[in-house]
Amino acid sequence: MLAVEKLLQDKGVAYKLIPLTQPAYTVADTLIYSNGLAKPEEACKTIVIRAKKSKQLRAILLYGDDRLDSGKVRRWLGEDFSIASPEEVKSASGVEPGAVCPLLLTVPLFVDQKMLRLERVNIGSGNHLFGLELKLKDLLDAVQHEEADVTKSI
Repeated sequence: MLAVEKLLQDKGVAYKLIPLTQPAYTVADTLIYSNGLAKPEEACKTIVIRAKKSKQLRAILLYGDDRLDSGKVRRWLGEDFSIASPEEVKSASGVEPGAVCPLLLTVPLFVDQKMLRLERVNIGSGNHLFGLELKLKDLLDAVQHEEADVTKSI
């Protein structure tokens, strides 16, 4: 049993574990290796960033195709930032990049406002061989988070 499954079961949250045929490191990998079980319109990713001056790590949950808007993130943080190193990602999430589960973070989580339009999400499970599908409302109820407007407008 994955750590996130235990957490979700303890909280009484319904979820679906999505087995992958190969280890996934990107949203595209997950969609390919899920044999159609992960839906592109529900695909999300968690990116860990590091503030340059304060060195604080934060995580941002955003829609799978979206990109961070550097200016918005800088204004939101009040300082410059960079994408966290693989070591920092592991420190913040317990796993290497590509399998980050927003439910297992040890750093503050921010959810991009565009995510709020989704009913269901596919997120990292903390394991490269599984994705996780659940209702967005259940995810947001299960984890401390704040909303932020940090992605580029398309």
